[in-house]
Amino acid sequence: LVLLGVKKFKKWVALIEMRRIGEDKPSELVVTALIRANLCEALAKKAGLADRSLELFLIGLFSLIDVLLERKMTEIVTELALAPEICQVLLGEKNQLSQVLDLVLSYERGDWDYFKAQCAVLKINEAEVVQIYLNTLGLVRQLMELKSILLRNCPPKLGNCQRGN
Repeated sequence: LVLLGVKKFKKWVALIEMRRIGEDKPSELVVTALIRANLCEALAKKAGLADRSLELFLIGLFSLIDVLLERKMTEIVTELALAPEICQVLLGEKNQLSQVLDLVLSYERGDWDYFKAQCAVLKINEAEVVQIYLNTLGLVRQLMELKSILLRNCPPKLGNCQRGN
């Protein structure tokens, strides 16, 4: 834990949990959540929120948890041990952190007018967002390839590795 660091440890725990939650859902949902998480985290520094990067990562990661669990977000956030500000964003309330998620979602949807407006609000160069997004796609692709390799090479004695058994 000391070598990995608390923040990175929390990220890995959240990633493992998200993979477990999404194991019976289309992989695109987990991929989209991973893209959102990594993009929110990467944009933290550009938005002057470098000290909130873990929170932004979790916001992006859990932004689709209601879809993955097929439950209302209002029910889910009460069960999660997340900071109140993260829960507020997941429930659609506006705050400083929600502006970053709004930027990510506008880019994802191709809502270019809102995207440009959010870039202006956060004082982030639009071209930088595009480059960060492309880098994020590469990172998520590597994560998914690593997952495939690990699952392919799972020893038979361990049972069904896909389900973590």
